[in-house]
Formats: sequence, C-alpha cells, structure tokens
Amino acid sequence: VAVMARALGPVALGVLALAEAFVRVVDQLVRLEPWQAVIKYGAPKLDQGHTESFKKLVKFATLFDFAGATLAGIVAISVCYLASRWLGFDD
Repeated sequence: VAVMARALGPVALGVLALAEAFVRVVDQLVRLEPWQAVIKYGAPKLDQGHTESFKKLVKFATLFDFAGATLAGIVAISVCYLASRWLGFDD
C-alpha cells in the first residue's frame, strides 16, 4: 500500500480504493457459489462411480457461474450509469 500510495498519489489512491470497495459491494450483493454444489453433490457421485452425473453437475455449475458473473457485470454497469446520471456527470 505504501508503494502504491507513493506512486499514485493521494487522489489516485483514493479513486483506486473507491473502485475496489465498489467491486466488493457488488460481489457481496450478487454472490453465487456453484462450487459448493459441486462439492456437496458431486463428491458422492464420484464415490459411487457416476461420472456422467458429475460431468453434468460441473457443466451446470460452470454455466451458472458464468451467468452469475454476467449478472454481476450488468448490476455494476447499471449502478455506475445511474450514479453518473444522479451526480450529473456527462458522457
């Protein structure tokens, strides 16, 4: 942090801190964790030798994770757009 503060200066470091805080808030609001389903339901399937079921679960979890990331991106962009209009920023 000290090296970044020295390299960026106080204003740029503050902007970086605000951007990181914004990303963390969006992450907490739109958090999807499909890996938990893979662990909970996929491990027993592998133990029982049902590899096809496990593959389907991993495929679903991957698609669900992609959908969650897309949703988080849409939320973040929408909030930025609305905030810029509310604060009176131009395009």
